Amino acid sequence: MPTDTRTQEARLAVAERIAALAVLPSPEDAVVAEESREQVRKVVLALPSRESSCVALRWFGGATYRQIGAKLGVCAGRAKQIHDRALDRLRIVPFGLLALARAGEGA
Repeated sequence: MPTDTRTQEARLAVAERIAALAVLPSPEDAVVAEESREQVRKVVLALPSRESSCVALRWFGGATYRQIGAKLGVCAGRAKQIHDRALDRLRIVPFGLLALARAGEGA
C-alpha cells in the first residue's frame, strides 16, 4: 500500500508540473506582453504630471481616490476627475501618438 501512495504522489507532482507549464506564457507571448507594458508606461508618463501620477497610483499602485487625493493635495472627487480626464485622453489618442506628441513639444 505505501508504494501505491508514493506512486500516486509522484503522479500528482508530475501532473502539477505539467499544469504549471500549461499556464506559462510562451516566450513570444512574454516578449509581446513586456513590450505592451513598456508602451503603456511611456504613454502614461507622457500625460500631464498630475494625470500621469493619478493613473500610475490608481492602476499600478492600487491606490484609492482618497489616497490619490492626499498625495496630490486635492479631495477624492477631484482625484477621480483627474483620473477620468487622463483616461479620456488615453481613449481618444491613438496608442503611442500621445508620447510622440509630448516628445515633439520639448523640441
